[in-house]
Amino acid sequence: MQPKSSFVKLLFTCLIIGSALQPLSAQKKQESLSTLTAGQKLHGFKAVAVYLNDADLPMGARFVHESTGFTFDLLQVESVPQTFIWVNTFPVSNKGEPHTQEHLLITKGNKGHALNTREGMSLAASNAFTAQLHTVYNFNTGAGGQVFYTLFEKYMDALLYPDYTNEEVSREVRNWGVTQNPDKTLRLEEKGSVYNEMSSTMNNPYALLGDTLGRLQYGNNHPISYNAGGLPAAIRELNAVDIAKYHAANYYLGNMGAITALPKSMPLAGVLDQMNLLLNRLNKGAAKQARVPNKLPQPQPAEKGKIAIIDFPSENAQQPGTIMLSFAPTLTLSTTELLKLSNFLGVFAGDATTNLYKVFVDSKTKIPEIDAQAVYAYVDTKQGYPVMMGVDGVSAANLTREKAILVRERIIAELKKVAAYKDHSPELLKFNERFESSLQSSERSTAKFVNSPPKFGFRNTGDGWYDQLQLMAGIPDFKKSVTFKPQMKALRQQLATGTNIWKPLLAKFDLDNAQPYIVMTKANPAMVAQSEVERKARAAQEVSRLKNLYHIDTDQGAILRYKAVYDSNTVVLEKLEQAHQVKFIDNPPLTLDDQLQFKQQVLPGNVPMVASVFNNMTSATTGIALNLNSVPQTKLVYLAMLPDLLTQTGIIKNGKAISYEDMLLQEQRQILSLYSQYSTNSTTGRAELLVQGAGNNQAEALKAIEWINDVLQHPNWTVANLPRIRDLVDQELSGIRKTMQGAEEGWVTDPGAAYLAQGQPLQLATSSFLTRAFNIFRLKWLLKDAGDDANSKAISTYLTSLSGAATDRQQLKKLLAVLKSDANINTDSAGVNKKYAEAFVKLPAAAKALAKDAATDLEQMLNDIPDNSLDMDWKMLCTTINSDLAQKPETTLNDLNDLRKSLLKNTQTRLFVIGSAATEQRLTIDLTKMLVGFSKEPAARPNITTGKLIDERVKGRLHTTETPVFVGLINPDSHTGVFINSAPLSNYSDLSRESLLKFLAAELYGGAGKQSVYTKTTGAGLSYSTGVSASAGSGRFRYYAERTPELPQTLRFVIDEIKKSPVDSSMTDYVVSLAVGRFRSADDYENRGEAMAADLVDGMTPDLIKQFRLAILKLRKEPGLVTEIYKRKDQVYETILPGYGKPSKDVAGGSFFVIGPEKQMVAYEAYLKSVNGADTKLFRLYPRDFWMVPSNQ
Repeated sequence: MQPKSSFVKLLFTCLIIGSALQPLSAQKKQESLSTLTAGQKLHGFKAVAVYLNDADLPMGARFVHESTGFTFDLLQVESVPQTFIWVNTFPVSNKGEPHTQEHLLITKGNKGHALNTREGMSLAASNAFTAQLHTVYNFNTGAGGQVFYTLFEKYMDALLYPDYTNEEVSREVRNWGVTQNPDKTLRLEEKGSVYNEMSSTMNNPYALLGDTLGRLQYGNNHPISYNAGGLPAAIRELNAVDIAKYHAANYYLGNMGAITALPKSMPLAGVLDQMNLLLNRLNKGAAKQARVPNKLPQPQPAEKGKIAIIDFPSENAQQPGTIMLSFAPTLTLSTTELLKLSNFLGVFAGDATTNLYKVFVDSKTKIPEIDAQAVYAYVDTKQGYPVMMGVDGVSAANLTREKAILVRERIIAELKKVAAYKDHSPELLKFNERFESSLQSSERSTAKFVNSPPKFGFRNTGDGWYDQLQLMAGIPDFKKSVTFKPQMKALRQQLATGTNIWKPLLAKFDLDNAQPYIVMTKANPAMVAQSEVERKARAAQEVSRLKNLYHIDTDQGAILRYKAVYDSNTVVLEKLEQAHQVKFIDNPPLTLDDQLQFKQQVLPGNVPMVASVFNNMTSATTGIALNLNSVPQTKLVYLAMLPDLLTQTGIIKNGKAISYEDMLLQEQRQILSLYSQYSTNSTTGRAELLVQGAGNNQAEALKAIEWINDVLQHPNWTVANLPRIRDLVDQELSGIRKTMQGAEEGWVTDPGAAYLAQGQPLQLATSSFLTRAFNIFRLKWLLKDAGDDANSKAISTYLTSLSGAATDRQQLKKLLAVLKSDANINTDSAGVNKKYAEAFVKLPAAAKALAKDAATDLEQMLNDIPDNSLDMDWKMLCTTINSDLAQKPETTLNDLNDLRKSLLKNTQTRLFVIGSAATEQRLTIDLTKMLVGFSKEPAARPNITTGKLIDERVKGRLHTTETPVFVGLINPDSHTGVFINSAPLSNYSDLSRESLLKFLAAELYGGAGKQSVYTKTTGAGLSYSTGVSASAGSGRFRYYAERTPELPQTLRFVIDEIKKSPVDSSMTDYVVSLAVGRFRSADDYENRGEAMAADLVDGMTPDLIKQFRLAILKLRKEPGLVTEIYKRKDQVYETILPGYGKPSKDVAGGSFFVIGPEKQMVAYEAYLKSVNGADTKLFRLYPRDFWMVPSNQ
């Protein structure tokens, strides 16, 4: 060992040498995005491209890993570490091999289970989805860089080297479950998460439309025409051998990549070093072999002009449909041409300013033969760039081959008209002005997109960044503008010539000879029953197979033997499960957003404002929230569309009416965004009208405040603008009526939440789509004009008479078919209601048109009404239409304006701003000026009925005094079921030891750990999306499961799994991680700021949350904590799982809500009777039970 003095001397010498060499070291610049050069090799990677932001500064780069070919896109974004891992997965059949991999790789086998457990312990959130040609696995973590690298490697290892079993494959994809009939006999039911998902998906008209279009565009045997998710019939043939073969062919590093967003505090060199090391560790075994990447074959499109009519299952034969056109995929486009075409299509078909909107939607200009509610057009960036144009919300009567051909002719004619615009002509100038506005809006949106956290790991994040980078890959330059600045400049140079630049673009479509494909969707009620017949036939066939396999003569004997084999395989799987010991981080977040800087202040008039500060932001968002608790119950109907009416009808500026079309163009040129919606919290009872505006810089943000003020103070709600207002109402009504056609995860929580909040009419009026649908229907009639005295009297007399029609459902349908027909139908066709058809024929023309419109609405509403209330509801609907029509539209507009003005009071206003500190200070000045126009008078608090509206309507319909405990919303178009059960639990204020222990007990089977309800249920194929969750914010514990093959089968399974689960001494950190691990710092800046402002007004302060989490973390240190948690397992879980223990009727505040067809309700009610007593009832709910009927009805 050297003496201390020598060591000091040596250290001093080294410092001198280091100092002397510093100038030489400085010559070698520190590696950064700005120093990269094309082809530069560093840390095992080769630089392929540098990405420039809207300020032309480097904000990312593409690297290719030299030894594996892995593509690594790095983005520098001030947020938590997050990544988007993609794999090229070309489908090879309709069996859904790509989709199946998505389900299996990160959730099954010991690696999948360990990964899910690790996520919870790592403050991570993840998501996965299958696109047509690639599959995505993305996540974020709030636990820092090192945890991110560990998670990334674990993800990649699970993707490359899975260890799931063939039995897990069968259970996840498609298999048979055994369920019990009410008479205790057994039967088989199809199940499997993949199968359940795609069976539901392929009942959706838009999914069917896309599937058919793919085959027309590319031929039947092409990777783009195969169904990547899997068609149910083909999934039934998929097996473990197919899946293993597909995985081996596609999951290797050279066929994969990752778009990774990291903060600048993680230096480039360190990031590349870490990625190089882990990729080299992963590069082993079969995945190391050199491969030839897949290439797409040439499309084999169908003959031009082919028309396909697609039936989709729906009990409502009058459900509107879609007519979609597609040009064949024959285009070759540069990046500039693609941007040009994409923006052209947005100007040609879309909002109220576009060409096709005028042709098919606008009531002032549309052709009479088609009654569509929306139009759109887009270019698909897949091979050959097929162009699609859709006409949506077309009435069932117009879904004919002849009308489809008419739509195609009119679209081609409109395209030809644009191509024929003369150079420098007024028509061309006007079109180009709209195109320029679209470009400006597109540039703003793209700039905002690239300057925001990408939100990888969030549900519905989608392919935004992937598509952006794929498009940029076609640009030959090394330095590429993420906002496409050079390409946008080139487009503007073309526009500046004044010549018709659309003529050569549209020439690519050969419009004189073009015959685009047509695909049309049409509801077919017969398919619903047929689907059930086919399911039963498959089950019978499987029983027959089992009888032969096991040499058993009886159906029940074969099913019992199958169940025994299935159960024995379950035991084997459970034995294969390994314990996954992962320690929770030492310093979890103590609030929902520890990193957020915000301040609270009070503006003149005592208006509170919350400013959330992000000094790296150039954009800024301002929001104003107006409390709605002053709205009288009789005026709640006007809340149905208040946000859209404010922002989508135009304004009055300096006494001059500005149409919505002109307003939209001005917004596109001046600001980033302007929108309005409701902000609600049923736990606190808060309901607010929220208006938000944003700009990409301070000047635009100030202009956005001006727009907010204009729509609040001066909306164009005038008689002259009634055509636009009525069009908007019709579009909204058409759209909201289709809600239940969508994927379950997109809508089922809404009626469940509405049922829970049924004692709060304001919550229903603003947040329940079933309630709003009825109120929009009423608003439509409140805005109609009954005409002169003669017509008004005639239609009123007719509607009064019509309310007395015989209310047999089939007889009403016969009558309505006559009333709404365009053809002259013999009145005898109306059956027993012939006299109403005869009276209809005698009506004056204007009154007849109104009666026809009423018939169309009544036919739609019949689908929302059960037989046991058809008579009373028919009378109510006729009377409501009559009374609403009797109110002049001028009165309705006055009511709307009075309501709007009543909300503009300082006492019920709050504000929030999200942006840099400097911008916030400037915006506050203009916000203060805006508040000068608000009233200082206190808001009145009207008397609101607080009874349970839905229960009362059910009891009135059934003529009973019994209050429902179990309810089920009938969804006749589905075959699966949904659970949304909840019960009170601890909230943030409950800091007693007992409350905290119960909260932790609720988390025992939450999350995605190997013991969780999610992992167990999806692993058994008994639900697609499911889980239990405890929320301290709402103070409730919830069980959720969707797309369950049979409700009682899934529920029994969950109860059995929880009850038989042994005490696991390693669960302490797991439950603590779920209890304190939720955070918002991965979200975008605007959502974080808005959420904090809402939390504060709800009393959910950071200090309150901090105290709760500190109390949980204190408990974490207690010896024997896990034993105390398990002691409370049963008393917590029995509150949300009927049949677990305590009778559900004894659960104070419990909500037991299911959704499904009648078949599911019958099975579930039989189960409930078996566990809760023979007198237990499952009360069926229908959309009409959510209606807020006028008090005079």
